Amino acid sequence: MKNKILIAILALIIIVCGLYAVYIISETPSDSIYAPERIDLTVASEGPFDVDKFCEEVRTHPYYEGYDNETVAWLEKYDDCQILTSSDAFVVVNKTEIGKIPILNANDAFINETFECNVVENRSLGDGFKDVLVVKNIYYVDETVQSAVE
Repeated sequence: MKNKILIAILALIIIVCGLYAVYIISETPSDSIYAPERIDLTVASEGPFDVDKFCEEVRTHPYYEGYDNETVAWLEKYDDCQILTSSDAFVVVNKTEIGKIPILNANDAFINETFECNVVENRSLGDGFKDVLVVKNIYYVDETVQSAVE
């Protein structure tokens, strides 16, 4: 009789632990939803630009006509950041992190900086415009210089 009770209690404990494990696994965030994606970005070495000045340009320059108001309002909360430009995105970087990128300017060359980073947020300025990426955890990779005069 004691063995049957002990086996029943042990079985009950195993069932409860199994159900708890299933619950924990189902509630654990998947990497694709909560972990920022690690990517390589190449940005122009010109700039960086202050977020408030960039938002003002989007609001007033005819080129940005039809921009997404919500994205610009969202972008304004990053006033402690700066913006770099890539071929397909505006990249928002914290002022501390931007110091990891050696920004150089030259009149007779195109300079690009490549770095690895995590994309924290991605928003659109609207159809036909570049996306806005908020990044962190920058790791500088490389620089390319191409002569503007050929």
